[in-house]
Amino acid sequence: QRREFVSEAEKCIGLNPNHALNCAALALHLYMVGEPSRGVELMERVMRLNPHHPGWYHLVPYMEAYRQGDFETALIEANRFNIPVFHYDPIIRIAALGQLGRQEEAGSAIDELLSLVPDFGARGRSLIRRYAYLDEHVDMLVEGLVKAGIMTKDGADIAMDHYFHQITQAGGAPSKKEQASSQGDSSQKHQNSSERRRA
Repeated sequence: QRREFVSEAEKCIGLNPNHALNCAALALHLYMVGEPSRGVELMERVMRLNPHHPGWYHLVPYMEAYRQGDFETALIEANRFNIPVFHYDPIIRIAALGQLGRQEEAGSAIDELLSLVPDFGARGRSLIRRYAYLDEHVDMLVEGLVKAGIMTKDGADIAMDHYFHQITQAGGAPSKKEQASSQGDSSQKHQNSSERRRA
């Protein structure tokens, strides 16, 4: 099945090798199905075609740096991803920060992630697998998340414990009005965080 996909992907690229968006999507999928060299090479070319590319293009260089154990570079690429409303943004930052032992920064990113996905601890692996198709890719990201303290190796609900601890510390489940206010504060925090990363 992977071989068939790779063959069809190369045919698509050949039809219009200068279509940056299509080639970027194919670069991402090629990387994630186990063709890292081709995925990286294609994404680098696409970034040259469109210097003002969307942030998600940086997922490929992030994954490659992370896979190679270059977590500082992975974090740089994660900050360039810069899609704060998408759960993969804090996931990849948390993983890199966990590997680097930067717990305080990881904690802030964990708060961002739980505001987007409160039950991340219960379904974190399935969410990661939506883009990281291979077990080895999922496992390496989970390793960083475990070190950051949001997951256990078996995917137990550390995130849920963290979430309910926040609720109980606040004196119970928040009202709808409090939830709306919290979401507004969270959105502003994410916007400020995004602006800092762009700077």
